[in-house]
Amino acid sequence: MRIFTGTFILILFFFSSALNGQDSISSNIDFAKEIQLNRKHQIGLAMTLNKNISLVYRNKKSNNIYLRANLNTRISSSFIDALARDFSAQISLSAGIEKHIPLDKKFKAYYGADIGINSLISGYELRSISYSLVGITGINFKANDRVSFFAETHFGMQVNTLTSTQSILWTIRSNNNINFGVLYTIGRTA
Repeated sequence: MRIFTGTFILILFFFSSALNGQDSISSNIDFAKEIQLNRKHQIGLAMTLNKNISLVYRNKKSNNIYLRANLNTRISSSFIDALARDFSAQISLSAGIEKHIPLDKKFKAYYGADIGINSLISGYELRSISYSLVGITGINFKANDRVSFFAETHFGMQVNTLTSTQSILWTIRSNNNINFGVLYTIGRTA
C-alpha cells in the first residue's frame, strides 16, 4: 500500500508540473477548456484510524458547496490457501455534499452528509451489504493553491444485512469514524 501511495503522489506532482510548465497562458486556458476543468476538482487520499485508505474526490459546485465521493477497497487472502475460504474483499462507495465555512485564509470548517454502500465478500460469497447515512464535520487546511489537508469525523447509522443461503439478518449500528487526508486541486485553484 505504501508503494501505491507514493506512486500516486508522484503522478499528481508530475501532472501539476506538466500543467504549470506550458509555454503560454493561452495554451493553459485552451487545455483547461479541452478537458473541461473550469471548476475546482480535488482528488486525494484519506486514512482512517484503523488504517483503511480511501480515494477521495471533491467537486466545487458553488461558492462554498462541494460534492464528494469516496472509494475504499480492502482485499486480504491467506498465502497458503489463497483460493479457498480465507479470501475476503471489502468495497465501499459513498457520495455526499459539504458546506464550507471560511475561518481565515488557510482554514475552513465544513459539515455535510454522506450516503454509502459497503459489501463484504468472504470465501467468494457475498457475506454482507451495509447501507449508511452519516453526518460529516471537518476542518480543511490549505497548504498552497494545489495541496490541502483535512481531518473529519463521521457520525450516523449503518444498516447491515448479513446474508447466507438461508436467511438475511438486519442489524443497526452506529457509524463513528475519523479520517485524515490530503487533497490535490486539479483545474482552477481560485
